Amino acid sequence: MLSKYLSALGNRSARIDPVDAIRDLFDASFYGVNSSEPAISDDELARHYLDVGWKRGFDPARWFSTKGYLDANPDVAESGMNPLLHYALYGRAEGRAPVPPEGNPTHPLQRSGSVKPSDYDAVTPWFDQAFYRASFRRADVPDDPIEHYLSEGWREGRDPVPWFSTRHYLATNEDVAEAGVNPFVHYCLTGRFERRRLTPLGHAAQGLYDAHHSALSPGPFFEDVDPSIGVDGEPAAMVLSYYLPQFHRHPVNDRHWGDGFTEWRNLPRALPRFEGHLQPRVPRDLGFYDLSNRDVLKQQIQMARAAGIHGFCFYHYWFDATRVLDDPVEAFLDDPSLEFPFCLMWANENWTRTWDGAETDVLLAQTYDPDHDDALVADFARHMIDPRYIRLEGRPLLFLYRPGHVPNAKATIARWREIFRQTHDLDPLVFMAQGFGDTDPGDYGLDGAIEFPPHKLLNGLDPINDSLSWIDDRYRGHVFDFDAVVERSVGEPAPDFPLIKTAVPSWDNEARRPGRGMILHGAAPDKFEAWMRQLVEHARQHPVFGHPIVCVNAWNEWAEGATLEPDVHHGGAYLNALARATFGKMGSIRGSNLQVLLVGHDAERNGAQMLLLHIARVLSARMGVKVHFLLLRGGPLLPDYEAIGEVFLADPGASEEDLRLHLARLHMHGVRCALTNTVVAGQLSPELKRAGMRVVSLIHELPGIILENGLEDAARRVAEHADQVVFPAVIVKERFENLTGPISNSAAISPQGAYAERPEADDLAREATRAELGADAANSIVLGVGYGDLRKGLDRFVAVALAACRADPGLVFVWVGSVAPEMKIWIEPDIVAAGLADRIRILGHQEDVGRFYAAADLFYLSSREDPFPSVVIEALAWGLPVVGHRGCGGCDALIERHGVLLDRALTEGVSAAIIDAVNVPPEVRATQAAARKQDVETSFDFSTYVFDLLQRLVPDLPSVSAAILSYNYERYMPLRVNSVLAQTHPLREVLLLDDASRDDSVTIACDVARTARREMDVVVNETNSGSAFRQWRRAAEMAHGEYIWLAEADDIADPELVATLLPRMTKSGAIIGFCDSTRVNTQGKVISDSYMAHLDDIEGADFSNPFDMDAESFLRSCLSIKNVILNASAVVFHRGALLAAFETLGDELDSYRIAGDWRLYVEMCLTRSAKVCYTPQSLNAHRYHEDSITQTTDIKRHLDEITRVQSTVRNLVDLAPETILQQHRHFESCRDFLGAP
Repeated sequence: MLSKYLSALGNRSARIDPVDAIRDLFDASFYGVNSSEPAISDDELARHYLDVGWKRGFDPARWFSTKGYLDANPDVAESGMNPLLHYALYGRAEGRAPVPPEGNPTHPLQRSGSVKPSDYDAVTPWFDQAFYRASFRRADVPDDPIEHYLSEGWREGRDPVPWFSTRHYLATNEDVAEAGVNPFVHYCLTGRFERRRLTPLGHAAQGLYDAHHSALSPGPFFEDVDPSIGVDGEPAAMVLSYYLPQFHRHPVNDRHWGDGFTEWRNLPRALPRFEGHLQPRVPRDLGFYDLSNRDVLKQQIQMARAAGIHGFCFYHYWFDATRVLDDPVEAFLDDPSLEFPFCLMWANENWTRTWDGAETDVLLAQTYDPDHDDALVADFARHMIDPRYIRLEGRPLLFLYRPGHVPNAKATIARWREIFRQTHDLDPLVFMAQGFGDTDPGDYGLDGAIEFPPHKLLNGLDPINDSLSWIDDRYRGHVFDFDAVVERSVGEPAPDFPLIKTAVPSWDNEARRPGRGMILHGAAPDKFEAWMRQLVEHARQHPVFGHPIVCVNAWNEWAEGATLEPDVHHGGAYLNALARATFGKMGSIRGSNLQVLLVGHDAERNGAQMLLLHIARVLSARMGVKVHFLLLRGGPLLPDYEAIGEVFLADPGASEEDLRLHLARLHMHGVRCALTNTVVAGQLSPELKRAGMRVVSLIHELPGIILENGLEDAARRVAEHADQVVFPAVIVKERFENLTGPISNSAAISPQGAYAERPEADDLAREATRAELGADAANSIVLGVGYGDLRKGLDRFVAVALAACRADPGLVFVWVGSVAPEMKIWIEPDIVAAGLADRIRILGHQEDVGRFYAAADLFYLSSREDPFPSVVIEALAWGLPVVGHRGCGGCDALIERHGVLLDRALTEGVSAAIIDAVNVPPEVRATQAAARKQDVETSFDFSTYVFDLLQRLVPDLPSVSAAILSYNYERYMPLRVNSVLAQTHPLREVLLLDDASRDDSVTIACDVARTARREMDVVVNETNSGSAFRQWRRAAEMAHGEYIWLAEADDIADPELVATLLPRMTKSGAIIGFCDSTRVNTQGKVISDSYMAHLDDIEGADFSNPFDMDAESFLRSCLSIKNVILNASAVVFHRGALLAAFETLGDELDSYRIAGDWRLYVEMCLTRSAKVCYTPQSLNAHRYHEDSITQTTDIKRHLDEITRVQSTVRNLVDLAPETILQQHRHFESCRDFLGAP
């Protein structure tokens, strides 16, 4: 949480002198030389670093970078805490690694031999001798810990400091391991400068109790169950879930395990064995239920159905005509009101004390006595005749867990089939579970298979035990990487038999096998969702007997850590993840920034490629979206793409398998959507869909170029598979569908915006370019831009130029753009032969095209086919008239409005139209130019276009703008700007409004944004506005988002602030969403973790829990008494409602000094049918200033404004007598607090 280090600093700094805390780490001689401080005492130098030096970027020791530590630990940067002090008090114990200064030399690997003095010296400043000694029994503690580690300790896997794992460093740096180099020596001399990754392993920094507490507390992915995700939706696949009917008392369990035993008794046996190991797992919403209570099954079915689960697959326990653990299923069969499909999985293995189906410690054995065949089949059949039993193509579906255990399996199963047919008139589909080396159903005469992960998927995977930080060094089990299991699952090619793919939310059977189980480490709800999305898409591509089917292991395998049911750590996050994957819904942006894959056909310097590049720049720099690229080929723009995000080249050298695995990895790591930019790129739509991504395809091409390049099949793939196809104009859509047939999913029209920046008009620059082109004031320049080929009509451009130049000696025609070789050999001789080489200039590619627009007087679009050319928008943005031809693309209306639209065929009228257009009177030209520029600014804003695409990629993504409001806050600006840019929810834009600061606030803010490779729109007032609310209103008027966050420049935000508030607001329709705040002083020290104490006397709302409340009720019960929204930085507003309130209030807010925000909230809450939502999380740090307006306002005015707002509310709405009494009580408490007479 935001206040973690703020509060820690506040609690500990009172007891520990910061100089004492850093003394052992601080290198006074190094600091004195590098900071140029005078020769003062070591402690005074340390004090200087603590107070001043770190803010100036000085380093306290040769091994510790002030900037590097803050960059690597943004939470510390946000807290305002000195980095070395943080490392001394907390970071070292938490396993955080110090970051070395940049520019230090690296050293080549050298093989280890005896301990060298240089090695000893290298590790000594870092080595934690107390920590190292603690890893030994008392009798075995070495005299010299450093010597011991260097000579033998590292070979034993001992760790020299809490933040460095010897085993992990060797496991992840094969070059170090192969060279036999001591890993810590390597890190100190070389690895730290190479920024090699560290994992804080070895002896646990927190220990068993903290790890245990963490597992039993809400975690970072915690969500309440949201049953509304799938409302009005249709599941994209038939999702089944394995169901364990173990949770009720049974005589067999009583006999072998003691009276009252159920699986719940195993859960407390689980303990966390390594850091990050989430044990024990404890149920939340359903509790430790008893399945003999039939209401439990009703609740489970309700939850499962809301999450998109089609039916349960009950484990069926049948041992030689003896049924066990059957009460829940029997209760289900007896209650037809439980309308939920089901099927059976026969768990046909021995029931053992170790739950592993082995031949030892057998409680109930499977003998497969043929005399029991009739009874076995009859037992299956009585379930199958239930109308709720799942059937595929009319045949009941039955699963067999261990076909390899059935004697003479093929013949035996055939015999069972015959009994089904002859006795029960049933022909079931019998599928096997893949596991224990059995994968092919054909070996047993079965109809198909179903996966049972982690079985099968672990084959050949190496455990990751050596890379973990062990709390229990005696652990004898195996830990595998969850990501590796998922990658194997989605990378497996489809077999030639029916296979139902299965995902597992997590797997950890520690409760059944304490200290020796098998664990999939790294599981998380978002990873499970990514896996399920891919399996759902795979199921749609590979239906099983006519149905897309996916299974989940499991609904409630609590002792194996495989459960969808809510627990105390994740809440309902796994159920919500399943629902989003099944119903194709996007979740809120939590935990990390939104990621998008942009797919282009190459990196050449052409229009579509430039458009994709600029889309990426806006997504990344303006909105904070993490961008990945997939290109079919490279090109000269490749470095520009790589400067923005990771690029994967799917060129001929990359196999289909490489592509599939790359897409699977992207999806697993959070990439849920892809934008394809051309028909060529769009041909990958099926592969992107199979990877579980939502696909939006941009189509810029008209049929001519599609047919010319043989792209008909690629176009059809786009039409069939893309979730949405976006065209720049109706004519492009119509002609595309004439070629491909109707779009399968949805289509939209969205003309691209103008991405080329147009600087302010510079007459000197214009004239310089004109002079370069040989044009003076008497000449008019006609411009054409683009790749010079037949499609772009360069030959038409030259033909018109020849005729026009003969008719008007003042015309100069200029073409900017590379020329197709076959075109060049034809046009250049004609120009030379006409003697017009000085007036018809074919310039080729130019880096700065803008200067030619600035120099031109008219733009001529000579294209034969151009869907919606960006060059037209760019020309209009420069104020140029455009001459073009009807029916050549989607710009006809635009050209007709701002220029001349001619017939398609070339005639003498083209030259005449151009001559007329350049000879309009200057005053008319200026008026028309202004109208063109305004039209482009209003209708073709590029950021608006890009965010529209983002909302198509992520449907229902709310649009929110952030406005940083600054006035003389330079010292707080780095924290504030970084905390705004760090928001995990994409921001439509970031505005910086400075109210004429007298310090360097603006410069510092811009430097921070530049360092973060982000862009802000900066507006600086020449004179102070005199009112914060004028700045608030101006920000709301400038912003484009539906919502706006007004971030005061001295406050700090948690990265999840916007991502937490917006989903609640959009779901409830709230116009105000706010959270609790931590209160800090000017030095960043925590004064209080919450404002709850200020709110606990409000009787109309419970501020200890989240709520959504009617705005008028919120006004009557809360705001009527006092301002309960104590810091505007903790609020997200609906921008329209905020502007409406400003409009109603007019200048009234200017008359307030301290209560204007309260009055504004009151006005907003009068909005009809509006709501207010609140979360008690402290996601905002509100900075308290002793010289603030609130603190310096005289007591009388302070009290007068409280009375004024309370009175205003009473005049606006009727208040209950008890509420009016609360108003008076609050007023009196304020009098007492302020010391009023």
